[in-house]
Amino acid sequence: MEQQVPSSVPPQAQPQEQPRLTPEQVEELKRIAKERAIQQVMGQRSAPGAPQPQGSVPVQIPPAMQQNVVYVRRPLTVAEIIIVFAISCGIVTGGQLLWQGINDFLPRIEIKMK
Repeated sequence: MEQQVPSSVPPQAQPQEQPRLTPEQVEELKRIAKERAIQQVMGQRSAPGAPQPQGSVPVQIPPAMQQNVVYVRRPLTVAEIIIVFAISCGIVTGGQLLWQGINDFLPRIEIKMK
């Protein structure tokens, strides 16, 4: 039988396998991370110069505040202006061609009664 070559890494230096997390544990970790992020944001809004809270005390946020949507106005980029201009020109030209085609074709239609 062939000899087995021992590992080049000593047994005590080998990294230990990480325990697997269950989906419930992952969801709990996500919830905790979300709470901490909310705490940090609320701390920054309440006092900009104040130190951030380090405790793991959850902050109760009212549901109306969690669903707050913020719209930010920004100027259009040059590419967006060019795209809007090209689409507008296409719509106007297409409308004109359609109108010309209808006005050119409809008078040629003849209805005959027997």
